Amino acid sequence: MLGRTSSGIGDVELLTPTHIAHAIAATGVVSKPGDGATTTITETQPAAGLTISPSTGMSFTFALANDLAALEAMSGTGLVARTASETYAQRTITGTAADISVSNGDGVAGNPTLDLINTAVTPGAYTFASITVDAKGRLTAAASGADTAYINQLTGDVTAGPGTGSQVATLASTAVVAGAYDHATITVDAKGRLTAAANGSVATSSVVGTVKVDGTTITVDGTGKIAAVAGGGGLNQLTGDVTAGPGTGSQAATLANTAVTPGAYTNTNLTVDAKGRITAAASGTAGSSGTVTNVATGTGLSGGPITTTGTISLANTAVTPGAYTLTSLTVDAQGRLTAASSGTSGTAPNGMLPLVTGDITPGGQPFFITDGIGQCIGVPL
Repeated sequence: MLGRTSSGIGDVELLTPTHIAHAIAATGVVSKPGDGATTTITETQPAAGLTISPSTGMSFTFALANDLAALEAMSGTGLVARTASETYAQRTITGTAADISVSNGDGVAGNPTLDLINTAVTPGAYTFASITVDAKGRLTAAASGADTAYINQLTGDVTAGPGTGSQVATLASTAVVAGAYDHATITVDAKGRLTAAANGSVATSSVVGTVKVDGTTITVDGTGKIAAVAGGGGLNQLTGDVTAGPGTGSQAATLANTAVTPGAYTNTNLTVDAKGRITAAASGTAGSSGTVTNVATGTGLSGGPITTTGTISLANTAVTPGAYTLTSLTVDAQGRLTAASSGTSGTAPNGMLPLVTGDITPGGQPFFITDGIGQCIGVPL
């Protein structure tokens, strides 16, 4: 029989009856090593992925099976997804139109890359922006605005800011020196503010000494001040809005409490009674916007309209500043002088004398008598 031994192809070696008997009894492949013995080789098939089946003669057939067979059967390129047992399909990553772009979606040329598709918004910084947002939360339009919707500063009689959010408002100072004044002479402007103040003096009172009222003895000093109160049914207690006592002599006066809880409040909502007391207060919340967007100026005022910052002033009239005598003047509805000129002294009209009051006594002798407006009311005899 022809076979292959250690001496090479073409050698002839006879099989003995023992060899033949062994080959008939065995299953599988019978191998005869060079030592004259025989060996049986048995093939082992894996649990999945490969099958081994005998063929004719001394050969075996190996075939792919299960998932390996399914993969082998695929003909395309790209990503592979196992859709079921022993079942595969090719897949490609795609993006939603106008939202996501995909490069190398099948993975053949490289790793897939996903990007958000650009919107119409120009990249950059925006202030006081007007924006449009789509259903996916992306900005699809943006434009900067101007900070003209709110007042951010006050000037003039009340100052505040400039700034945003909560600002402290302060009354502008007048020419009055802060301090205490006695028997003061004051000047008040049209807005109720003191524009001038000076200490004064009190003339000697015409009542000096003691007076008795309802059994109470009151002592008045030379300046008209009450120096002492004694006896009678004098006050010994105060109740109501101001409380003091009961007692005698000096007592501490205290404003009665209202229902307001002492403390600090912000963005306050408050109630004030007829006596100027706060009877209710609660903090509010800061809004995103105010309600005042424009301050206009009416008759006699200049500087408006104010939409951001500005100064409101009294408008000038046609009157030249200065001193006038025997003045002829014109006053408008706002109480301002709109025309003024000095007059001249002379003979009063309609037979009236110039403004002289009392007796006119040429040479020391009475001549005629005038009233408070310069009219002659009599001639002494």
